[in-house]
Amino acid sequence: NKAATVKKAGSLMNSLTKPEQTATRIALLKLISNLQGEAAIPLLQGALKDKNAAYRQSALQFAAPFITRESAPAWIKAAGNLNPAAKSELVNLLASKNIEAAAPMALQLLDSKDPAIRSSVMNAAVQLAGSKALPVLGNLLKSSNMQEAMDIQKALLLGEPASTIEIASAALANSGTEGKIASINLLGERAAASQVPMVLPYLSSSDKQLKEAAAQA
Repeated sequence: NKAATVKKAGSLMNSLTKPEQTATRIALLKLISNLQGEAAIPLLQGALKDKNAAYRQSALQFAAPFITRESAPAWIKAAGNLNPAAKSELVNLLASKNIEAAAPMALQLLDSKDPAIRSSVMNAAVQLAGSKALPVLGNLLKSSNMQEAMDIQKALLLGEPASTIEIASAALANSGTEGKIASINLLGERAAASQVPMVLPYLSSSDKQLKEAAAQA
């Protein structure tokens, strides 16, 4: 019967602790989720505390049908006990469902000292928090490396055009080379004709990438 199958699957799943057994753990988690439906939510929430990213992400995949605007607060509350990587995975799922209640968590993660965590939630932060996220990204642009600058550029393009132009213009004057390149790219993407005078001086830059960005803007 179903209850016995769930109990047996759960016992087996809990006994598997080696990394190479992750696929089996995921299969068992899916089986339990399919059998229990919404009753599996506590198990799926607990799975988000797992150290294995693939297992966590699978748990979110199985939980997705049960995460709604009505149920989201319970998931957000449960996130208080999660590590930053797991929180970012949850935020991205909530953002895919346009659940604005996750905006504070997205902004908190955007303020992380870990560049990987920041980059993982940038798009979600803009989508959920809108104008509150854009200035944070603008500040990050000032000291970002090339990879983060490109991630910020992509996220800012999701924002309201006039605000994006304002953020990019301010960052252009106060950023390192990487931030300047991203800012110029943003102004070019937004066809910000009024900002052309700010970009023109970089056509004579000694930095090849900066010069190319200005030429293409």
